[in-house]
Order: sequence, then C-alpha cells, then structure tokens
Amino acid sequence: QLKKSDSTAFPILYEFTSSNSRVEFEGTSAFIPYDFSTSLWDIEFVLTAEADTEIREAIRASLESCLAEKTLVSSCGMDVPATLDGGETVADGTVTRTLESADWGDIDTMDLEFDYKNPLLITTWESFYPDLTATCTDTSGQTGTCDIWSFGGSKNPTIDISGDKLAVTWK
Repeated sequence: QLKKSDSTAFPILYEFTSSNSRVEFEGTSAFIPYDFSTSLWDIEFVLTAEADTEIREAIRASLESCLAEKTLVSSCGMDVPATLDGGETVADGTVTRTLESADWGDIDTMDLEFDYKNPLLITTWESFYPDLTATCTDTSGQTGTCDIWSFGGSKNPTIDISGDKLAVTWK
C-alpha cells in the first residue's frame, strides 16, 4: 500500500561559483529552494586576497604614471588650468605633481567595492591630492616656479577585473 508524503523526492540544489579567478563567495554558496534556513541574500562575493593585492598594485602603478605626467591635463584628473585665478599663466609641460608618503599609504587601506551595476568593476571613493608646482608667468611678465593651490585631486580609480590584465581608469 502506498502512502502520500509531503517530502520532496528530488530536491534541487543551486550552487554558486565564480568564473572569475579574482572573485570568490563568502558564506553559503549552496541554496535549496524552499529551504528557509538559507537564502540568496546569504551569498556574498568578495575579492580573493591575491586580487586585492593585484588591484592595489595596479592603482599604485597607474597613479605613479599619472604623477609623472608634466602636462596640464593628466590621465587621472589632477588637472591644472592654463590660467590661474590671479591671472598667472601656467606653461604646459612644466607641471610637477607629488604626493606625501601618507597619501601612498591610503592605497593599502582604502575600501575596494564591487560596482553596483557591473560587479566586474571595482571602485573606490579615494581621491589623491598632490602638491603642484609649475613654471608660471605672472601678469607683469615675470616667469618662475610657482606653487599651485586650491585645485581638486584625482578622480576615483575604477578597475576592470574582467580580463587577464587589470585596467585602471579614473572617473
């Protein structure tokens, strides 16, 4: 004689993995529908320790490259206007950008976050504020080295982790 049962004969188990070697799952990565002890909200993806280090090194290298630029417009957003508020003109190709050692340390401690719309982009809200000097000509025609004050820092780095090589852009 057969009895009716409320139990499921073949439960379905979903297990989540990442196809990106820089991303792993933290916490529960298996989920059984209708088993209320776990939920999709329990699944969280995080960067591997190696990826975290690799991303910080890529940001550091991109920032070093940006700081080496002598042009008014830089690749990371540390731009200097051609004419300052006092009327001084800044000679393109003469800009020097330097960071204090404490600023370099911020790379090691800044928060790295997955982009909400594209989880293969890593973002941070960290900006870098360099000391700026350049060759300037004042309104009387005298030329010399000047300190440039009151301009914003870099844009924020965004790192694309989808390829073999990390791509850093400044937005």
